[in-house]
Amino acid sequence: PELLRQAFPFVKAVLRFGPMSLNDVCVYIPAWFGSVATLGVFLLTREATRSLACSCISAMIMAIIPAHLMRSIAGGYDNESIAVSAICFTFYLWCRSLRSEKSW
Repeated sequence: PELLRQAFPFVKAVLRFGPMSLNDVCVYIPAWFGSVATLGVFLLTREATRSLACSCISAMIMAIIPAHLMRSIAGGYDNESIAVSAICFTFYLWCRSLRSEKSW
């Protein structure tokens, strides 16, 4: 029941774009957050290396790594599908906060 309660704000946001049921949103949330996690890894690598090539390679690896695919497959709605994205963006924002005054 808690996972469905967490999905409800997404349902309200998605209903602006078209009709979807709560079940549809719960099926698609892992896939949506899987792509968000891949974007987070891209930004984290970009922040750490300042290299576009390394960032693209890391995003491609994140998109096909089996551990990530298990948590981001459509229909596998669980806490981990959202947690991986949160962890990636937490690390990105932490690295971003370590910048010096000159690097901004």
